[in-house]
Amino acid sequence: MRMLRHTWIRGGIIAACSVWIATGCIIDRGPLRRGFGELAPRAYCPGDTIAVSYDFLEDLRCPAGLEDTCTSFSPNVAITSEPMVFPARSFSGYTGSFTVAAPDLDRFSVLFNPDRDEVLIPTADIRDGNRVFVGRDSRDLTYVATRQGPLDNVLTHGGMCAGSEAVNTPQTLPGLPQFSPNLVLTDLCNVNAVPVIVTLSGGSDGTTYTQTLAPNQCLGEMPGVPTSTRNARVVDVRPMTPDPGTRCTATGPNMPPPPLRTRIRMQCR
Repeated sequence: MRMLRHTWIRGGIIAACSVWIATGCIIDRGPLRRGFGELAPRAYCPGDTIAVSYDFLEDLRCPAGLEDTCTSFSPNVAITSEPMVFPARSFSGYTGSFTVAAPDLDRFSVLFNPDRDEVLIPTADIRDGNRVFVGRDSRDLTYVATRQGPLDNVLTHGGMCAGSEAVNTPQTLPGLPQFSPNLVLTDLCNVNAVPVIVTLSGGSDGTTYTQTLAPNQCLGEMPGVPTSTRNARVVDVRPMTPDPGTRCTATGPNMPPPPLRTRIRMQCR
């Protein structure tokens, strides 16, 4: 029954262009960059606030003078959860959002159910005397959120020349929108064949911490590492001794340093 309703609404909306827009219409169909729905974070920690939202507009806006047309073509979107983490919600419009507290569950699903299979958005463009609409796929979406366990990851710090200076790129630790903002750094290891100097920064307290690590050495096995490193968000690394094959000059030709790698472990607070 629902499929029939969607088909009728989609056909009706496309035909309605000639009714609502006196000059007729042209539909330009294009994908959304990440789909119209979002659930962030999808890997959550206890105490997280999870944002549920949808957005068919991205960088589009309703043109001035066509507000009534936008209202007529905007979808109704029902949002439900399984098992029920929040009461069913219903929105009318091109965008909608709300937040929910992370449940005491290992996982849950969120279903976005628009009342049509395609959403049409009027634009200010006129082509060959016809109003141009953007068409966006609006078939049902389901996202699954899971309780965050220990997160192990290897960061690659690419080598490059910054003028005459050889550097390895800093890397940002995982966080929103995919991972919980309440993940903290519980260990970092040097997985290179050479000693490196690691600097941790980016925490809300503004502190930094620098430590030399031998090959296969980890911060977790070293005494005196301050607890503030748990809140770090950026990992910067450089070799203790420059690679002999590296050549960086202001004019080139250059031979950038080799990449370096660090292995991290993050867990919920």
